[in-house]
Amino acid sequence: ADSKLPVMFILADEKDPGREVQDLACRIVGQKRYRSLAMGGGQHDLALNMLHDAVSKGHWLCLKNLHLVIDWLPVLGKELRNLQTTHDDFRLWLTTEQHANFPKTLIEGSIKVAYETPP
Repeated sequence: ADSKLPVMFILADEKDPGREVQDLACRIVGQKRYRSLAMGGGQHDLALNMLHDAVSKGHWLCLKNLHLVIDWLPVLGKELRNLQTTHDDFRLWLTTEQHANFPKTLIEGSIKVAYETPP
């Protein structure tokens, strides 16, 4: 992953990769430069503010449960496409369950990782 390409975890069984992402962030950029936000309940503006802050300061940001805010995802996709410059250390992590109406442009513009409990 790099600063321009988000990593999207597609969750198969509601298992949350947030702890693993946080642990990785702590090792690479430090706890103070990692942020996460569980989406839903009117978190849209906060998510965009956190995104712009992370982009400029080189933080890692994990936006969780994107399947709960399907109608807002075109806004997120537009914000990501309009980013002119990003701090080299910036990373965006996304989590979602599968959803039929998930915007294809956001999926296609991300590194996709299927995340499920091992058999």
